Amino acid sequence: MRNRQKPCRSETAWHFEWDVTVISHVPRYGMWELFSYIGGLIGCWLGISVWAFVDIIEGNCRRLLRLIQKLKQKSKNKLQVVFDLAN
Repeated sequence: MRNRQKPCRSETAWHFEWDVTVISHVPRYGMWELFSYIGGLIGCWLGISVWAFVDIIEGNCRRLLRLIQKLKQKSKNKLQVVFDLAN
């Protein structure tokens, strides 16, 4: 006699869980505390203050603007020379 197995029977059970877990985060630092903390660390590590950093950025921006103005002036002068030669 053959070994007959019972056919598999599957059942689907639904389980709904209505509990919700809420995870909230309270920041350790506010915006101003973080800004002052980072500024203090940069001052200690690099020996540079925020005022000096802003001064460096401002100086570089001024140099860049002067360079752009010179390039515009040179291109305008070249166009004027080409226009004069054409006439």
